[in-house]
Amino acid sequence: MREFPAPRDAARLEVAVSEATVKRAPLVQVAAAVAPRVPEIVGELVDTLLRQVGELRGDEVVIGRLRASIESNVSQLLHLMEQSVDLHLVEPPAGALQFAQRLAQRGVPLSALWRAYHLCNARFFVICLHELARHGDTVMDLAEQATVLSELLNTYVDHVCDRIGTTYDVERERWLRQQDAVRTERLSELLAGHVGGTAEVEAALGYRLTGQHLGVVLWDTEAAGDVTDLVRLQRLVTSYADRLGCREQPLVVPRDQSTVWAWLSVPARSAVDHTAVLVQLLGTASTVRAALGDPGAGVPGFVRSHRHAAVAQSVALAASGVTQTVTPYTAVAGLSFLCQDLDRAREWVRETLGVLAVDDETHARLRESVSAFLDTGGSLSAAAERLGCHKNTVHHRIRRAEDELGRDVRDRRVDLELALEACRWLGSAVLAGAPRG
Repeated sequence: MREFPAPRDAARLEVAVSEATVKRAPLVQVAAAVAPRVPEIVGELVDTLLRQVGELRGDEVVIGRLRASIESNVSQLLHLMEQSVDLHLVEPPAGALQFAQRLAQRGVPLSALWRAYHLCNARFFVICLHELARHGDTVMDLAEQATVLSELLNTYVDHVCDRIGTTYDVERERWLRQQDAVRTERLSELLAGHVGGTAEVEAALGYRLTGQHLGVVLWDTEAAGDVTDLVRLQRLVTSYADRLGCREQPLVVPRDQSTVWAWLSVPARSAVDHTAVLVQLLGTASTVRAALGDPGAGVPGFVRSHRHAAVAQSVALAASGVTQTVTPYTAVAGLSFLCQDLDRAREWVRETLGVLAVDDETHARLRESVSAFLDTGGSLSAAAERLGCHKNTVHHRIRRAEDELGRDVRDRRVDLELALEACRWLGSAVLAGAPRG
């Protein structure tokens, strides 16, 4: 059976309710006085936020959502001033939630929204305080009523911000996934030759397709497989673009957890050595490796430069042992065909170089000297300058290499140079073990 309060308890409850009603009465009067001024107050708050929170400035749609959010919050606060309600059961107004979602879609930081709420809260408190002063009898009454008002407003803002923060985070994550999906789809179509509307593709990629493009592939050989690896690679791309003097932000697309594809809009008439700059940026101790395409203009150049970078990466990944920090397409274009059949490539390199293909330090110096000699047009002096040694040393090494080959280094020069480049870039994948004594 339901128990009813004892007469004494009922009397106490009636007194408590009566005191709460009396205590809230001034807030009810304030709400009644402020209600007719809501359009004016909302306009004032909108103007204040647009002046003081630059991130909230935008087109008419954003400003309209801002106005609707403020108006719905003010209306709900006036209702709470009139009715005693548990604030933790109050849901944020629909207008406030929609505004938070729009900011999430536009990448406006959540901190800007928090600042907007607290600025509005401070100004609305002052407006209500002026009304309280008109109805208060004594300073003590005003202080007590101002405390009640402050607790109400601050509790409401804290509660609403907590709920809206969750809405913002969910929408931001959903929007980014959707944008990434659209960008990935547009990029795949572009690389497959299906360009469509250039303006639409540029909008999806956030990257202009005019100008000169440099395709880059970066990967971390010791990546842990978490988001910090991708952030590191993205920052390296940005630093690389800065060093090359790029005026536009690069396009960076994660390929997997340790690899990114990137495009840089590089100056068309620049004497900068793209490879040297990237080697210097990555440093000798870096676990990051890179492949570079040849710069190309417009949409065809965008596609071709990436394809070249992908080919260069395939050569770098085919190499055994120590991989070069940066692999430019121009240096390994001819080797990409050898990488399609490494067993046959290994056999061909050893047939072409003979003992010169042995994988040890002595024969590595001989191969380096022959390459420098051929690259400099058969000049012992120029080769010595490149290698940093005396020309007699180069002469001795060339003679020894010819003994190993069994022929003049100028014979079958095309095959010899390609085999030497294969040894340089592919390393032990094509080199032979030292012969047994």
